[in-house]
Amino acid sequence: MPLHPIGDLTPSSVADPRPTRASSSTAESRTLHTRCGWASLSSKGAWPAETYQRYCSLLGRWAEEESDHLNRHVCPDEIERSLFAPE
Repeated sequence: MPLHPIGDLTPSSVADPRPTRASSSTAESRTLHTRCGWASLSSKGAWPAETYQRYCSLLGRWAEEESDHLNRHVCPDEIERSLFAPE
């Protein structure tokens, strides 16, 4: 069971890492709200810079925690890719 509600982080699941997205779509906001409990995140319009900064910090914190959990380096983009992967 993964440490966070973000899915599988085995090496095969992150073979194609992508950069952290700068988008703030309604679907992404809804995913962060429902899967991660980020209840204060608005799904109406673009995120303010402060919100995007908090999002990037959250990805970084989860990457550090998963790195410790998996005994390998996990990048924030791996967390993001797993988070937004189709279920």
